[in-house]
Amino acid sequence: MKFRIVEIESETPSARDWAAAEPYLLRENEQGVEPSHRTELRALYGRTALYLRYTVEDDFILANMTENNASLYEEEAVELFYSPDGNLTRYFELEFNVNQAIFFGLIHNPNGNNLGMSLELLACDGLACHVERNEGGYTVTASIPFAAIGGAPANGARCNAFRIDWFPENRRELNALEPTRCNSFHIPSCFAEIEWCNGRERS
Repeated sequence: MKFRIVEIESETPSARDWAAAEPYLLRENEQGVEPSHRTELRALYGRTALYLRYTVEDDFILANMTENNASLYEEEAVELFYSPDGNLTRYFELEFNVNQAIFFGLIHNPNGNNLGMSLELLACDGLACHVERNEGGYTVTASIPFAAIGGAPANGARCNAFRIDWFPENRRELNALEPTRCNSFHIPSCFAEIEWCNGRERS
């Protein structure tokens, strides 16, 4: 699939900008079916940064971690895997939780799965995450400088997006933009192709 990211004129997305961004719904990761809870993702980009907005439906939130680069993936989080040049053996992993904590790392995945994979933690300087809670869940808005993730937008960039959703009975559900059809997110062959759309191409 193609994941369309719309360009904005300013470096602060407006409500109109977010309304113009194409909405994508995540699916249950192993079967590709409708998930238990809805997660909508929209993405924008400006001259210096990539912007993400996850609108999350949730009635039970497991998120106790508050420090950056803690193991957010052990609880509830939304995620983005991003390859700036289409190299599927080396990509960035970004995670955000409801406490506005951020996880940022560079993944080396030579075999295209969990075997032989390694992680290099990166400083979260310049990354920002803002969370708004509501009665039915929460919204995560993230700002990611292009300088931190390989430079300006380029043809061939690819990504996938995810959510980890926990339930009171200690059950976990994995959701994905492009389901990997297994119990791991680290299947980069499933990454979507990014289409960088200038403002004139808004649908």
